[in-house]
Order: sequence, then C-alpha cells, then structure tokens
Amino acid sequence: MATAKVTLIGLYKYSPEIFDGLNLPEYFNKETLVNSILLAGGEFPALYPDPEFMALAVKLWSDKNQRYFSRLEKLMKNDYEPLENYYRKENWDDTGTGSSESSFDNDTTETGQVSAFNSSAFENRDHSFGNDSGKSSGSNEYAAHREGYARGNIGVMSSQDMWLQEVSIIGISPYDLLAGDFINEFCLKVYV
Repeated sequence: MATAKVTLIGLYKYSPEIFDGLNLPEYFNKETLVNSILLAGGEFPALYPDPEFMALAVKLWSDKNQRYFSRLEKLMKNDYEPLENYYRKENWDDTGTGSSESSFDNDTTETGQVSAFNSSAFENRDHSFGNDSGKSSGSNEYAAHREGYARGNIGVMSSQDMWLQEVSIIGISPYDLLAGDFINEFCLKVYV
C-alpha cells in the first residue's frame, strides 16, 4: 500500500510560517528565496512533514549557514573586471626630517685698469683684495602620500578564455544556489 507524501508546497500552503526562522544577510530578499525554493522544489515531498518541526529545522539550517550566506553575499557584491586577472593597489606614506649645512670661503682680487687718452697701453688704476666667507644651514620636515595601482591580464590566461569562463557563470543565481542547498537538505527528490 502506498503512503501519501506531503509536498513542500503543500506544507507551505498549510503553514507559511515554516520559513519565519530563515535569516538572510542584507543582500538577499527573503521572499525571493522562498519563492525560488518553492518553484524549484515545491513538488518534492518534504523531509519533515510536521510544520512545527520543519520551521525549527529551517531556522537551524539558516543559523548554521550564516557564514556561507555572508561569504556568498560578499562574493555577489564584489566588483571586478571580468577580463582582468591582476589588480594591485599600493599606498605609500613618506615622512621625515632633513637638514643641511654648508660653508664657503672665497678670496677675491680685483684690478682696475685704464689707458690714457694718448696711449694704447693699460695701467693699473686700483687693486683690491677681499675675502668672503660664511656658513648656511637649514632643516625641514616633509610628508608625502602616494598611491599607485597596476591591473590587467598577466598572461596566464588569454582574455578569450576569461571571457568564456565569465559567460559560463553569468547565469548562476545566488538564489538558485541557496534554493538547491535547501532542497538537498529538506526534500526527497522524487516526484509523487
């Protein structure tokens, strides 16, 4: 004699509260996930046909998978360039002080020459000697902030291969991933 099984959608229609304990990070919409679960696995028999126990089991599943949900949220929020496999950003802060000191000592000699109006020869008019010496010093402080980045394809994989990989994962929905995990945990994957 065959035994009747309660489908997941039948259990939900009887007791929509089975998903009340489902706790998701900000990125995910609870209603969208519940509808994704029901759409993908609503016709499968529920592993726990008792609504109170199923609600408890869903809450436990949600609680134990918080790290997974958070990591998936972080992955989905990550902004990246699909055809680049290298990105490095660096910041430098340079600070310090500097000082300098210099001294100078210069001897100078100057001779002034003139010629008489009736002669083409020059004669000394005056002669002077001098000495110029001294010191100079200074100190300063400096601070500089610099940023730099490098990005692109480092050649390990061609841009075409990266494009094909990106296209292969574009269709993956985080809701489908979580719905699949839920169905694996709470449904008997047979049609009744």
